[in-house]
Amino acid sequence: MLTVADVWDFGSAITLARGRSEVPEPYPLIKPADHPYNGKYSKMDFARGVADLARHAEDPAAGHLPVDQALHVLELTLATAAACDGAVVKPGTTFAPVRPMPWAR
Repeated sequence: MLTVADVWDFGSAITLARGRSEVPEPYPLIKPADHPYNGKYSKMDFARGVADLARHAEDPAAGHLPVDQALHVLELTLATAAACDGAVVKPGTTFAPVRPMPWAR
């Protein structure tokens, strides 16, 4: 299980436990969060996704996330919502691994 201490902070600590009985261990960030946060409510760059979408609109080859990943995330979201009513859903979609962003290489 991957756990993020504070989802509103890009530099938040991450831990990983590979099984239910395993003790979570620190998982390293790819690089330190270096965005100059000015807000007092969160330490997150909310425009990052919008900027990626704009780059993709101008140059389709510049898009980072493939459509099949978006479909998979949608299916998992709907399955999670259905689980609230007791449904058990086996996802039927998959996607190929996504290449790292240039800043993560």
